[in-house]
Amino acid sequence: MKHLLASLILLEIISLPRVNLAHQIESNSVINQKQTHKNVKESIQIALPDFTLVSLNSGGMTSGDFINLNEKSLIIAFGGFTKGIPLSEIKSIKFESGVLIPLNNTVICQPREPNCRKFPAKARPREGQQTWSDIPVTALSLVPGAKTALLNLQDIVSDEAWQNLINQSQDMVYIIDQIDIAESGSQLTIKATPIARKK
Repeated sequence: MKHLLASLILLEIISLPRVNLAHQIESNSVINQKQTHKNVKESIQIALPDFTLVSLNSGGMTSGDFINLNEKSLIIAFGGFTKGIPLSEIKSIKFESGVLIPLNNTVICQPREPNCRKFPAKARPREGQQTWSDIPVTALSLVPGAKTALLNLQDIVSDEAWQNLINQSQDMVYIIDQIDIAESGSQLTIKATPIARKK
């Protein structure tokens, strides 16, 4: 009973009405959109599926629609509410749904964006998955509410591998399959699978 009561209290603390977050997303998007386009030549695009399954360090699990991932927390939405989970409490984030694929490397996919195509979950590729480790959270740049992010691996992989990724990004985009988070909450291991931008 005490454990249940503590869980309910925690949920009240970290849950916010969706409308409040939506207002914050709208106000931050313009600034982040400018920053994103400024950094696009130094990064590769990654596509973020809608639905997440989150494994916690405590052994528990939670799930919801992906909203944002910043230096401090993961934001997901479920049942009309949003929930922020500190990265230091998360073991892994698994992405399990369809995804929006940007048709070129200047597009940031938002819902109903005409320059993005919907790729269903059952058609997601299962071969060619890449794993990148020891990535600082700051290497990942997102526009809150968007389904496309930018990832800078220039200091993570070799110069040759990075140039290959940049070249491939003209015609390919990586779909995020899973993000593992270090206990410190400051470093990521990302598993992603490439897919062609156009059919």
